[in-house]
Amino acid sequence: MLGPFAAAALFLICVLSGAALKEVFAIETRETAALVNDLNAVQTWVRLERITAPELVKRLSDDAGASELWRNAQTKLERGEALHTALTAAADELIIPKNAKAELKRCFGAFGNSDSETELKRLGGTIERLEAIKAELAAENARKTKLVSALSVPIGLALALAAL
Repeated sequence: MLGPFAAAALFLICVLSGAALKEVFAIETRETAALVNDLNAVQTWVRLERITAPELVKRLSDDAGASELWRNAQTKLERGEALHTALTAAADELIIPKNAKAELKRCFGAFGNSDSETELKRLGGTIERLEAIKAELAAENARKTKLVSALSVPIGLALALAAL
């Protein structure tokens, strides 16, 4: 018997925890979608403008709508890290699924070291695989969100009643 304040606190903790989980699911989805958009832009710039990989990172790091990856990588580049090291380390810091991180690391392992045609093929393959991951993630997150929504309030109520 913890009392009404403890019961209310337990209920709120459950409901807020559910909301926090749903936000984590949304972050993964948004970040993966942003990466797909960014890599499409990179592919276009490589094809049309033929700018260097460090210039691409700088351009995307200045874009407020781009993934955090580019800002993190640019910071690492400014500290003197090599391009592929900066990009793969920045990919590790993202809140995205492990398989999406693996795709980025595979793409960035030789990024900027190949001719433009090879870069375009690598980017195209990465974009395709990230699109598939994004679709799977959206479906999985929809299921998880429904489950969290369905359970957080009843569990909170059960805990609150048990505390009374």
